[in-house]
Amino acid sequence: MKSILLVAFLTCCTIFSLSGQGTHPCLPDGIIFGTQESIDSFTVNYPGCNAIIGDLTILGNDIQFLDGLGILTAVGGDLVITANGQLQRLEGLNGVDSIYGDFAIASNPSLQTIEALDSLKYIGGNLTILENPVLESLEGLDSLSFAAGNVEILYNEGLQTLTGLGVDSIIGNLLIQLNPSLSDLTGLDSLHCVKSSFDVIENSGLMSLAGAGRFHRINGNLQIASNTSLVTIGDLKLDSVFGNFSILENNSLENFLGLDSLSYVGGNVAIEDNPALNDLIGIALDSVIGSFSLQNNGSLSDLTGLDSLHCVKNNFLIIGNGGMSDLSGAERFHLVKGNLFIEDHDNMTNFGDLRLDSVLGNFLIGYNSGLEDLLGLDSLNFVGGDLIITQNSSIDDLLGLDSLDMVGGNLSILNNTTMLGISGLTGLDSIGGFLTISGNSGLQHMEGLDSLRFINDDLTIDGNPNLQSLFPLVALDSISRNLIITGNGSLGDLIGLDSLIYIGGNLTLFNNENLVSLDGLDSLHNIWGAIQIFNNDALADIRALQNVDPQGITDVVIENSQSLSNCVVESLCNYLAGGGAAAISNNADGCNSVDEVLTACFVAVDEPNDGSGIVLYPNPTSGVIEVKGLRTNAFSINVHDSHGRLLYSNSSGNDTIDLSGMQDGLYFISIISGEQIIVKRVLKFQ
Repeated sequence: MKSILLVAFLTCCTIFSLSGQGTHPCLPDGIIFGTQESIDSFTVNYPGCNAIIGDLTILGNDIQFLDGLGILTAVGGDLVITANGQLQRLEGLNGVDSIYGDFAIASNPSLQTIEALDSLKYIGGNLTILENPVLESLEGLDSLSFAAGNVEILYNEGLQTLTGLGVDSIIGNLLIQLNPSLSDLTGLDSLHCVKSSFDVIENSGLMSLAGAGRFHRINGNLQIASNTSLVTIGDLKLDSVFGNFSILENNSLENFLGLDSLSYVGGNVAIEDNPALNDLIGIALDSVIGSFSLQNNGSLSDLTGLDSLHCVKNNFLIIGNGGMSDLSGAERFHLVKGNLFIEDHDNMTNFGDLRLDSVLGNFLIGYNSGLEDLLGLDSLNFVGGDLIITQNSSIDDLLGLDSLDMVGGNLSILNNTTMLGISGLTGLDSIGGFLTISGNSGLQHMEGLDSLRFINDDLTIDGNPNLQSLFPLVALDSISRNLIITGNGSLGDLIGLDSLIYIGGNLTLFNNENLVSLDGLDSLHNIWGAIQIFNNDALADIRALQNVDPQGITDVVIENSQSLSNCVVESLCNYLAGGGAAAISNNADGCNSVDEVLTACFVAVDEPNDGSGIVLYPNPTSGVIEVKGLRTNAFSINVHDSHGRLLYSNSSGNDTIDLSGMQDGLYFISIISGEQIIVKRVLKFQ
C-alpha cells in the first residue's frame, strides 16, 4: 500500500512539474515511435503538446531524423532511444531539458553524436549509454550537472572520450565497462562525488584514470578491474571510499601513483591478479576498516608503499605474490584484528622489517618454499587465535618469534621438512588450545620451548622421524587434555617432560620404534583418561609411571611392544587390582596379559626375609590380615596408602588389621615396636 501511494505521489509531482507556465503536457500513458512517419506527424496528431507525461520510446529501423519532435521540452517518464539502425544524430531533441524517469540510448549502430542534447539539465532516474558502436564522445551532455540514479556507459566500441558528461555528482552507481577505445577518464572533470559505487571494468584501451581531477569521494564501492592496458592511476584526488576498494586483473598496472590522497577505505581492500604491479607506492592508507587482500601480484617484491599503514581491522591476506622476497616497506604496521595469512610465496626468504606486535585472530605462515626463518616478526608478542606454520620447505628454525609469549588458540608446526629445531619460541608461556608438532622430517630437538608451562588442549608430537629428544620442555607442568606421541622413530625416551604432573585426558604412545623407556614422566601424578601404549618395539621400561594416581585412569591398553616384559608398576598394579578395564597383549612374557601382570604384581608384594620374622597373612588379601611373628604386645600399627596418606592407626596391641572398607590397591603397613619400625606391603584385591 505504501509503495502504491508513493508512486501516485511521484506521478502527481511529475504532472505538476510538467504543467508549468508555457508547458502543455499530453500522453499520460506514453508513446512509442516506431516509424519515421509517426515522428514527422507528431505535431499534427498532438497539436501544442510539448511535454510527454508518460514514457517516450523511439524504436524503428527506418527512423533517421527526430526533427518532428523539436517542440518537446520534457519527458515525465522514461526516454528510450534504441534499435534505430539508421539514426545518426539526435537533432529534434534540442529543447528537452528534463527527463523525470530513466534515459537510455542503446543499440543504435549508426549513432555518431548526441550533441543535440545540450539543453538537458536533469535526469530523474538512470542514464544508460549502451552498444552504440560509432559514438565517439558524450558531447551534448554538458549541461547535465546531476544524475539522480545510476550512470552506465558500456559496450560502446568507438567511444574515445567521456568529454561532454558534465555531471558533478551521481546519486547512484557509475559504471564504465567494455569501451575498448576509451584511453582515460577525460570528461569527468566536473565529477567530485559518486554516492554509491564506481566501477571501471574491462576497458581494454584504458591506459590511465586521468581526467577526473576533482573526483574525491565514493560513498559505496570502487572497483577497477580487467583493464588490460591500464598502466597508471593518473591524477585522481580521491580521498575517501566508504565501501570496498578493489583493483583486480589489470595486467599492465605498475603502481598506484595518483592515489596519494586516499586516506580512508570503509570496507575491504582487494589488490589481486595484477601481474605487472611492482610496488604499492601511492597508497597512503593508515588503516583498513575491513579486510585487506593482497594476492597473485607476480611482480610485487615487498610492501613498499604501505609506509603509513598501521592497522588492518579485519583479515589481512598476503597470498601467491610470486616475486615477493620479504615484507619490507610497512614499518608502521603493528596490528591485525582478524586473521593474517602469509601463504604461497616461492621467493620470500624472511619478513623484512615488520613491526607487527599483535594478531587477534589466526596467523598462518604456509607454503612459502623459500622462507628460511621468521626474522622480521621480532615484535610479535600475541596471537589471539591459531598460529599455524606449515609446508615451508626451506625453514631451519623459528627464529624471529622470540617475543611471542601467548597463543590464544592452537599452535601447529606441520610438515616443514628442513626444520632442525624450533628455536625462537623461548618466550612462549602458554597455549590456549592444542600444540601439534607433526610431519617435520628434519626436526631433531625441541629447543625453543623452554618457557612453555601450560597447554589448554592436546599436545601431539607426531611423525617427526629424526626427533631425538623432547628436551627442553622442562617448564611444562600441565596438559589439559591428551598427550599423544606417535611415529617419532628416533626418540629413545621422554626426558624433557620432567616437570609434567598433570594430563587431563589420555596418555597415548604408539609407533615409536626406538622408544626404550618412559623416563621423563617420573613426576607425572594425574592422568584423567586412558593409558594407551602400543607398537613401540624397543620399549622395555615403563617404571616412570609409578607415581600416577590410579584413581583418574579410565582404561589401559599395552600392546605390541615386544621388548616389554616387566609391567610391575605400582600405579598399574593398583589400577588392575581394583578391576580397571585393560587390554594387555602381544608384549614379552611377564607383560602379555592382564593375568600375567596381576600375578607379577602379587609376587612383587612377597618381600625377601628382612630378619624380623614378621609376616602379613593372607597377602594379597580381600579384607582382614593377621600380623604373625610378633614377639611383644607393645607395638602399634599404621596403614598408609600408596601416596603416603595415613588411613589407619592402632596402638592397642591388636595383631589383626581390617582393610575391608578400603579400596583395592597397594598399602604399606608400618609396625612400630620401641625404636624399631618394620614396613611391609600388602595388596588388597577382591
